[in-house]
Amino acid sequence: MNSQLTAIEFGSKNLLLNIADAKIPVFRLDNQQFVFPLSGVHKILGYEGKSDYWLLNILQTISKFSKIPPAIIQAYESPTIAALKSPQEPIESIKVIEMGAFIETCKIFVLAKENGWLGVGVIKVSKVAQHILNWAENQHLEELAAESCGFNTFKEAMKSEFIQYLINQTSEKSFLWIKTFPDNFFTTLFKIHTADWKDLKTQPEICGRWIVDIVFSRLSYALISELRNNLPKRSYRRKQNLPQENSHPELKKIITDITILMETAALNWFIFLQLLNRAYPIQDEQLANLKFEALKTSEIFSTFSNNLRKFT
Repeated sequence: MNSQLTAIEFGSKNLLLNIADAKIPVFRLDNQQFVFPLSGVHKILGYEGKSDYWLLNILQTISKFSKIPPAIIQAYESPTIAALKSPQEPIESIKVIEMGAFIETCKIFVLAKENGWLGVGVIKVSKVAQHILNWAENQHLEELAAESCGFNTFKEAMKSEFIQYLINQTSEKSFLWIKTFPDNFFTTLFKIHTADWKDLKTQPEICGRWIVDIVFSRLSYALISELRNNLPKRSYRRKQNLPQENSHPELKKIITDITILMETAALNWFIFLQLLNRAYPIQDEQLANLKFEALKTSEIFSTFSNNLRKFT
């Protein structure tokens, strides 16, 4: 058994993901994985007992007839132990299964049923697994999980505070368009600098320097003027929890190109800047030379942020 606890950053037992016709808690770990509690996985597949090895025993039986990826067996032999913190209760240790591993488990059950490898007592599990797969086929599971566990709320809060900081510092209205930047732009940028979403709030002067340097200082005066005069519409989440498409077409293409350049540079900042300078040279020296003031420690936690601490 894995004795090292992994922290649960987002989610609680009361924040449930609707999956097919059932509900299950979903958590986001500090290693960025979305996971389900093992007990919840058992329950959603129809097991009402208390053994932690119910699914493992079935998978080991199936493995006598068909090769099962070792990672799947390992996931149930030595499940990750995650630490769930609660303001009113002591830290609780929960055995969890990565969301993708659970979907793969459902596929294994369906295949086993089709080939006659399941005993009569567990054929019903394959029916539930098939129902889950049919539902998941047209879903964006990571988006659903991020919404259910509170991670999306947290990201939007971080972006909102970051944008407000930039505008307070500069009165530059075009920065409002940062809210339309896709998550993969931020996550790629964070990978380069070993940063994360929290840094948008705790180190906005540094994050602001990055984004002004690689995005806004590269935009033409005409585009900057258009962004200033035509502010983004209020965003909302559409069906399947996908964000509304309210980005500016030209700006969207530039952000996509910049993200690709970061990936092409293998997340090397200096190589990336060389590529960026060739593709999108600096256009606005005034924006390029903007300075940001570091926040005082007392300013880091705003009233709005305190209301969101339940997600962190």
